[in-house]
Amino acid sequence: MDTTQLLLTIITTVVFCLGWNIVTSENNLLYFIRKPFEKAIDNIEMYTDRLNMLSKFSNDTIHAINWLKKTILKNKIIYYIGKPFVLCITCYASIWGAVIYITLNGFSIDAVPLIIINSVSASFLQTFIYKLYAKLD
Repeated sequence: MDTTQLLLTIITTVVFCLGWNIVTSENNLLYFIRKPFEKAIDNIEMYTDRLNMLSKFSNDTIHAINWLKKTILKNKIIYYIGKPFVLCITCYASIWGAVIYITLNGFSIDAVPLIIINSVSASFLQTFIYKLYAKLD
């Protein structure tokens, strides 16, 4: 693979991830994909507050405390699954960068270092561009 092809793959990844972030943002077309993951973040905070309050006042509610702990864990798992797919602009490149690289260039064991370079480079560039964009907004 030559350098030009790698640079074009990085640029494609950055443009895709920035576009994906915009179309899955609130009040946009694909927000319904992001919404359950954002709800998990809210649930983590809400159930953690409830757990802290319940733990302070009563030790007799073991079942409620265990249920809250399981619910918090479930929501944390949902949150961490959603992060590289729809929640975190910096994290997008870890998944989408690999998918785009493999789609455009194919996969082989020799391509693994290039996939990593593509993902890290795209992550840096898209985060930088997004932060500039956020300042304008």
